[in-house]
Amino acid sequence: MAEPNTQLAHASATSEEIPPPPAIAKTPTKMVSASASAPSLVRLPPMDLPEQRTAAASVPKRRGPPEVPKPAGTRIIAAVHQAELFATALPEWRMLGSYAAMKKSVPEQMRAELARRQRAQRGSRLEKNRGAHSHPPLREEVVHPLGRSWPPLLAEAADEFDARHKKRWDRAERLLFALDQDITHLAKQEKFDGSVKDLRRNRYTPKHVFEKTVVFAAREGRGVRPGRQWCLEESIWAPRAQWCDSKDFYDSDACEWAMFDCDWTKAMECGIGRYIVKMDDDNDEAEVEEVVKVLWEFHDLIYIIFDWYCAIGVGEDLTHMQMNPFANFVADCKLANKKSKHCKPTHFDQLFIAIDAASSKADEKFNRKKALNRHEWLQSLVKMAIMKYVHTGVIVDVSEALHKMLSTDVEPRLDVRLFEDANIFRRNYIYVEPVDTVLRRHEPSLRLIYERATKLRGTNMGAGIGNQMVSFTDWKDLCRHFCLYDGDTTEREVTLSFVWSRMRVVDEDQPRSRACLTHLAFEDFLEAICRLAALKVFPTESEMEEAGTTNPGVFLLKLKRELPERYYQMLRERRTPWGGSPPPQLERAIDYMCQYLIAMIEGEKGSGKLTAKEVRLFLKSRDKE
Repeated sequence: MAEPNTQLAHASATSEEIPPPPAIAKTPTKMVSASASAPSLVRLPPMDLPEQRTAAASVPKRRGPPEVPKPAGTRIIAAVHQAELFATALPEWRMLGSYAAMKKSVPEQMRAELARRQRAQRGSRLEKNRGAHSHPPLREEVVHPLGRSWPPLLAEAADEFDARHKKRWDRAERLLFALDQDITHLAKQEKFDGSVKDLRRNRYTPKHVFEKTVVFAAREGRGVRPGRQWCLEESIWAPRAQWCDSKDFYDSDACEWAMFDCDWTKAMECGIGRYIVKMDDDNDEAEVEEVVKVLWEFHDLIYIIFDWYCAIGVGEDLTHMQMNPFANFVADCKLANKKSKHCKPTHFDQLFIAIDAASSKADEKFNRKKALNRHEWLQSLVKMAIMKYVHTGVIVDVSEALHKMLSTDVEPRLDVRLFEDANIFRRNYIYVEPVDTVLRRHEPSLRLIYERATKLRGTNMGAGIGNQMVSFTDWKDLCRHFCLYDGDTTEREVTLSFVWSRMRVVDEDQPRSRACLTHLAFEDFLEAICRLAALKVFPTESEMEEAGTTNPGVFLLKLKRELPERYYQMLRERRTPWGGSPPPQLERAIDYMCQYLIAMIEGEKGSGKLTAKEVRLFLKSRDKE
């Protein structure tokens, strides 16, 4: 068979019609290396193109020395693929050593027809989404079932969907046009495929409405007094809404979102985003957003778990999770498997060390070594999910693996009574009028105790506003001075009452927020007293009547001095552990707690009202013991 250029020259020299090509045996095409030294013949079924003969006749004969074919390189696969495409138009085309030499010999009209067919083939992939873009906007296409206008949040989400769809559609069209200019460009092909995938992933997602609803049953004796309207804004808790980060009486979702966003931003600076994209099956940056959605869905549980395991650690720092509590979390949720190649207990220990070492390089003033803070805790959850499900091949999507771990391995294995949201106790038990009345009655004495407790360890020049608040060390010393460790409450429960009485702060690295995180304001101090009152054992009215007293503090002091065995037996039998149901009338237990604190200072024959001198002398004497 003659060379390709010879055939084309012969076609241009004669006006006779070129006979059709001979029949080709139906043999499968073999992909071989396109080199000059070992040419191969690609035989495919003929392609009916009317312009073939006229285009071939217009190509002049090549002059000059033959072009030296380039050796097969990194683009040899693309060259073989393109040669196979052109072979559909020229049944007996002999492949040359390089794609550049072959491209010069192909008629211009032939290449245009092939590009048109290739464009039509690829455009069909994009055509699947054209209907969604050619239709009217989402708000006009989807009509409200009741004929009403769209709610503001839903309408805003629809507009955002349309804007994202148009932006991604335009990008896909631009990439398709660029691909038409060179259909063998592998990088352009990959970008176009990615743009089509992004277009298909566009979803209509309404925004969350930050509103937390807690349903609780009404109890007797907690109604509003006739002729008087009680409101929380005028209660003893009123200052709390002024100084806390949420500017509310509760840890609002808006504040918690700001806190989560601050922590996640720090985690992204440590490289967690790049790690998620690397471990994802599609290596898609949109997977980071999916992980954020999963973390926010479980954000209450995530931060409560962090507070719990920080509280059970050793030391005075309640803002970091140490390695032993971290190992306890892994064991409690049964995340480790000694037979696994990726989830052995030693692997989780190595993960703890790696996250701590990587984050310690960041410029964080309060980030301790050998412990995890909030944003390091978020990183550890994501990486634990990758270790357990992605590395083992069970789940290839990072966000799905994280959701699987939190919903299946973590949440069901933790006691909901121990990990209860702090807002529930506040709303159901202490943000009510009877408790406010009791605290108002004992407020002068409680303020004297609080102000003196801030000076138990002296003044710290670096503490700033913390010198006017009760630290965790001061709180433990105060509970020990008032004998609250007798048996009805434990040291861990005293620690948990401190942790659960704090309000959330957005940025734990800011000095003022740090002081609110590590100290108790007066309203936090009152909540901690209320939480301990729900755990402490007090006598009944009949027992106090038999003892000839109406003061529960005097009763307990006298019983402990005269009948210590009966005293400690009563504490053991009636104690309420952390997470148990508070007494039916919590305001009475809070009243008894206040009377007990006053009786501890004044003794059995006190007036029931403290003075600054009495509080100072009592705590000073206790320090010497």
